[in-house]
Amino acid sequence: MSDNVSRLELAWKEGELVKYGHENMSYAHTINALEITMRLASDHGATKESILQILNQL
Repeated sequence: MSDNVSRLELAWKEGELVKYGHENMSYAHTINALEITMRLASDHGATKESILQILNQL
C-alpha cells in the first residue's frame, strides 16, 4: 500500500493523476486513487474548496 500511496503522491505532484489513472488502472481504481489523493491533500492542509477547484480544472 505504501508503494501505491507514494506513486499517487508523485502523480498528484506532477498534476498527472487522471492521466496516470486512465493509463494504468481500471475506472474503479481511478476513483479510489482520487479518493486517496483527496485524503492526502486534505492531510497536507488543502481545503475541500481548493481540492474541488483543482478537480474542476481537469
